[in-house]
Amino acid sequence: MKKFNALKLNLQVFWVYCISIIISLAFSPAFFKLYIWSFNPPRQGSGLFYVPDFFGIAFTGGIFALYFFLPIISFLLLQKRQHVIWFTGIIIPLLVFILGGRKYVLWAIILSFLGYLLAQIILLATKKLVKQ
Repeated sequence: MKKFNALKLNLQVFWVYCISIIISLAFSPAFFKLYIWSFNPPRQGSGLFYVPDFFGIAFTGGIFALYFFLPIISFLLLQKRQHVIWFTGIIIPLLVFILGGRKYVLWAIILSFLGYLLAQIILLATKKLVKQ
């Protein structure tokens, strides 16, 4: 962690975005299931032969996962300007979802807020443990 904090801020931001994207792609199938459950999009194919394509899972689930993991990673790893960096990272996918429909924006805000709350809980817990 000391080596990470020794990096310049722009390199820290780059690594935060890279780590967030990699974790988001790893968890994209779970968030794609959340997308299917919440929006119930029309299925292509029929019956047992419905298989979503990899791009749809990675893109849609990855963006939903990015909304959740970017605040967690940025608030845990960065020491300066976490809010600005988090907002900048969230605004680009948010623009994609705004163009797709308003119903996505609510989920983006909810997932981002849940990620922020989880990061704050983790930071509070580590501060309490370090004091003891």
